[in-house]
Amino acid sequence: MKQSAVYDATSSLRPNAFVINETKSTSTVASRIQVKGYMTYKSQGVRTEGKSKTGKWGVIVGIEDSLHAQRVEGFCHRFIGLYGEFEEEEASNFWRLIIHLCQQAPYSWSIEGDCNATTSSVESTGENYRLTHARRQYADFLRITNGKDLWMEQPDRNATNTFTYKGPFGQSIIDRMAHSTVGVLGGSIAISKVFIPATDPRAIVASIALCASSILPFPNYLLYEIPANPYRTAA
Repeated sequence: MKQSAVYDATSSLRPNAFVINETKSTSTVASRIQVKGYMTYKSQGVRTEGKSKTGKWGVIVGIEDSLHAQRVEGFCHRFIGLYGEFEEEEASNFWRLIIHLCQQAPYSWSIEGDCNATTSSVESTGENYRLTHARRQYADFLRITNGKDLWMEQPDRNATNTFTYKGPFGQSIIDRMAHSTVGVLGGSIAISKVFIPATDPRAIVASIALCASSILPFPNYLLYEIPANPYRTAA
């Protein structure tokens, strides 16, 4: 049921990239979500202690194999789909690695996924989701990489209406997208209207506008007249 909902959502919305967090399986499950036109990457889940068949931390990332763009010089954008660690020590090592990956990006970068972190009190209704260490480590990540968080760009966000996760101890905004200040003009984020059953988090939909480091001269990439179709046959 959940796999069918994910397939239907990606097939209808056709995002340039999608991230699926916590697959709860120690085997590769990306092959179960075969969406035409996407290259799929997966990080296999880690076995849960005491349970032989279940796991956690599994992540699937899908990248559209053909993107539409203006005529610009090619550039590399690093997209990272992630599931943030929860425990303080593991989270510290995790964000240190993500910082390194972003700093080593050839040009621009963006991250998306469950960061397991809020950035202010308005993003949570429960104390359990206001972990000081998680908030500090995510803030350090943004500061060190000079990154921008899309939820933080929305002053009207709140855990009552725009929560991404609802659990037994409250609601919170922990599923996020952040991007570099280089090569990105701006972006937006919202709760998706698509319902995914049998899961606690709500799907988010985010977009960013990428900008090449050097754009071709104005007349070369923006035409005033539509050129004739060279493949049209004469009547």
